Amino acid sequence: MTQGSFLSGHSDGNQGHPIKRAVWLMERILGEAPPPPPPNVPDLDPKDPVNQQLSIAQQLAIHRDSVSCRNCHKKLDPYGLVFEEYNGAGLLNQTTTPAQDTKVTLPTGVIVNGVAEMKDYIVQSRSREFRTSLVKHLLTYALGRDMSFADEKDIKSIVETLSAKGDRFHTLVETLVTSPLFLR
Repeated sequence: MTQGSFLSGHSDGNQGHPIKRAVWLMERILGEAPPPPPPNVPDLDPKDPVNQQLSIAQQLAIHRDSVSCRNCHKKLDPYGLVFEEYNGAGLLNQTTTPAQDTKVTLPTGVIVNGVAEMKDYIVQSRSREFRTSLVKHLLTYALGRDMSFADEKDIKSIVETLSAKGDRFHTLVETLVTSPLFLR
């Protein structure tokens, strides 16, 4: 989650893009697909003098005041704002980001501050979702196709085996290549 390629790839080149980073984390790490934005919702205008005076966290808080944006952004924003300590190039930016901008309340009610605490939260509270997402993404790559409802039983079996054997990556690869999904 702190690789420069991910962080810079989900930015505009100058500053991080918390929404793109949040969508990636939700889809790739937690296996949750956030809903697409409703049509005709304007982006935050970086050239607006008011926005230039506010941090991205403050701008998103104002954006959440819009009725059409509120529900999705309450679920989405926290997962992106934890990355605000990293700039658009993916470098740790310790001097210009207020610490309160990375302190968020997740939709579950848990408070995390920054990427390190987000990692801890995922490991301690969302490890099953992470395992399942990882298995699905590796199977999609290995099989060259998307996973479907028909694959859920095999995915669940692989996830259970991975968990029971200590979450080792070599166990995951071995379990994938010996699974009925891979062998069929």
